[in-house]
Amino acid sequence: MNATIERLSRNPAHRGAIFQDDADEKAVVLLQTKIDNLKIYLMVDPVENLVMQARFFTYGGILFTAIAEVHCSLMEGATVDRAFSVTPDEVELRLREGPDERALPEDSPELARVAEFSKSFAADYPEKKAAALALRAVRAKFADLGPSASEIRRASDAKWLEADDDERMEMVERVLESDIRAPLRADGGDARLVRIDDPATVVIEYSGACGNCSAASGGTLFYIEDTLRDRVFSGIRVEPLTAGSGENGEIPHVGVGL
Repeated sequence: MNATIERLSRNPAHRGAIFQDDADEKAVVLLQTKIDNLKIYLMVDPVENLVMQARFFTYGGILFTAIAEVHCSLMEGATVDRAFSVTPDEVELRLREGPDERALPEDSPELARVAEFSKSFAADYPEKKAAALALRAVRAKFADLGPSASEIRRASDAKWLEADDDERMEMVERVLESDIRAPLRADGGDARLVRIDDPATVVIEYSGACGNCSAASGGTLFYIEDTLRDRVFSGIRVEPLTAGSGENGEIPHVGVGL
């Protein structure tokens, strides 16, 4: 594995998630496709047919991370026609250290996923575009459609700030069980809620495969933190309990800050 792939996987600029309420608030299209261990999200302006934002999440390790980072960088800011026509060869070229030395073989199964994502996005876009344009038309006709996503978020934050310690533990535990543990358990891992430090630092402990997974301090932690911020409180930070630290040990934050 060459240095370009390692560099791209260490600090990817496009790792993250895009949620439906964010797209609905802007009345734009959210495309999301998961293939194997990689999920890519696209936020698309249905009027300009332009990819506004591209993000990805993967359990797939260094190679999938580097491929997804390049793929998202090629799609973000492009028209949908251009974004949906990105080829495996284009991605592979960006992964090379030199113009004449391939980063991956032509029959690489990881590279083949690039074409599969393009096909899926192209198939889903017409229906999602029609829905987003219809939403825009409704909003133009009726000025007051109830609370926006940002207003709902502010109400959720207020609920957290008013809650006591037990209520906050219950709020976090509910989302861990409903939205987070299933994909971890599918890969042989799990996460336990240890405590919540004031004002909003959620301390978790990994178990099983998650305890030895390199993504536990990167992509997986980012996903947990992002999900809790979206579903519980926008100011949440997630800290993993490090080996040997104990439940009261000092824990370095390795997630994504505010």
